[in-house]
Amino acid sequence: MNIMVDFARYVLNDPIWSKVAIAFLAFSVWHFIVPHKKPNYKGYIHSPQWRQKLPHFHSFLCGQDCIFPWVKANHIHHLTYARLGREIFIIDVVPLHKITHAIVGIFDHAPFLIKFPIDMALRAVTLFWSIVFALFKIIKMICR
Repeated sequence: MNIMVDFARYVLNDPIWSKVAIAFLAFSVWHFIVPHKKPNYKGYIHSPQWRQKLPHFHSFLCGQDCIFPWVKANHIHHLTYARLGREIFIIDVVPLHKITHAIVGIFDHAPFLIKFPIDMALRAVTLFWSIVFALFKIIKMICR
């Protein structure tokens, strides 16, 4: 508990970190609280706006599946549709292979107590592989 209090005091007293914290809070308020018009799902998935985002989402894991990273991901799975049209990688979407997507899709309409742990596990494994791939990219750049 004291560690969190000390960290909060440090962030609030440091001019740079306090600006970062304020910017993050402002973004959070804008992004999660301010209502946005949600696009029609089927229309959005077939739109050029969605197609432009696909390479960006695939680039985080170098185009690999988040569960089986030795397999190419050719689908993007929505974990939540709350921010449809303004998705955030790992929070809203994760890259999957079409077979993995079909298996994970079985749980899309499952009760909360089943779907929530699965979604959190997908987020955790995607975050893990994102860090691993980022470290590989950094090492590759350093070794050149």
